[in-house]
Amino acid sequence: MKLLKAIFAAMCVGVTLLFLYFENQLSVISLAIAVGFYVVASAIHLVFHECGHFFGGLVSKYKLLFFRFGPFNLVKTEKTKIKFTWLKTHGGQCVMYPSQTSTIKYKAYNLGGVIANAIIAALSTLLMLPNNFYLLMMMIELVFVGAYKILVNLIPHKTNGVPNDGYIVKMLDAHIAMRKDYALYLRIYADTFLNKAISPSDYQYERNESLSDDELLYYNEIQEILKSINAQMSKHEIDHCKGIVI
Repeated sequence: MKLLKAIFAAMCVGVTLLFLYFENQLSVISLAIAVGFYVVASAIHLVFHECGHFFGGLVSKYKLLFFRFGPFNLVKTEKTKIKFTWLKTHGGQCVMYPSQTSTIKYKAYNLGGVIANAIIAALSTLLMLPNNFYLLMMMIELVFVGAYKILVNLIPHKTNGVPNDGYIVKMLDAHIAMRKDYALYLRIYADTFLNKAISPSDYQYERNESLSDDELLYYNEIQEILKSINAQMSKHEIDHCKGIVI
């Protein structure tokens, strides 16, 4: 995937340089504008990618936990209200959780981002007006950034052990039992994030053994969260006992 990213980045730079050359606009100023358009295009695709996840989640009857774009962060509170916070981040993330865990829809939520990127790239292609230099350059950047976003999010792979959208869908398609793990993981993650009381018994269930580490990914994540909760409960009980000792 790293090689593919490097190749695609080189293609993007090459196409931009060729475009400027054939338009007789190959200059430092034009290159600076192209870089600026690339940054703007990246921001546009980032916002629409996360919006795609959001609308995919709504279609799947998910509830919003938080929506993050750069330093802007919209967070759901315990009282189901949305508050705005400012964070020192530069990425994007839309985290939602299913309203029920008996059956779960996962494709619209996970693939909503790349669908949104594809729509923006397609619209940008249609808006490529040959007589408007700056608009054409902006549309080229939107198309290439969109194609890049689609590739890195749709082609199944992991980054530092974290699966991308395509990998998640691939795993859930292949392992039916894993869908329950996924739903419960999103739920316990949301409850932990919102500081809700969690009953460990609600998340303890028999799981068939698997030779695949991927299949147990979310089940193991649930167990790690439960271990942390149990450790905190034990510490609280010890502290309480110390407090009543005479």
